[in-house]
Amino acid sequence: MVATFVLALGISSSILVIQSGFRALDTARNTTLAAQILQSEMERIRLLPWSTSSLDASGNLKPSVSALTNDPDINLGGLFPASATTDQLDRRFTLARTVVNAPDRDDEMKIITLTITWRGIDGTLRTRSSSTRYAKNGLYDYYYTRAL
Repeated sequence: MVATFVLALGISSSILVIQSGFRALDTARNTTLAAQILQSEMERIRLLPWSTSSLDASGNLKPSVSALTNDPDINLGGLFPASATTDQLDRRFTLARTVVNAPDRDDEMKIITLTITWRGIDGTLRTRSSSTRYAKNGLYDYYYTRAL
């Protein structure tokens, strides 16, 4: 009877450890995917022109950075090639963009923040975000040196 109790305790403990491991694996996998999605969108924005819209290779109109607006639900299908995996990403992750003018820079610098949210395998809501500044004439337009 003692052996049965010890065996049952060992099996139930190992099941709990396996469940915990699966949760940690899911969190790590989704955090990596979220970081890749954030990086892809930041790079896409970085390649946009400041004020003039243009056409991409597919003939779609690419907006300019100065025309970017707050978007609470960015379509992830536009970031990656269409596939079953992209559809799964679009259902699992929600990407939002916030664009504001930088203080004291009028309309010459934007602060762009991307926030991605998803639910883990355990139902916990998880969030990651990334911010950048985008200047009209490039980063070094606001870098001044003092002559000696």
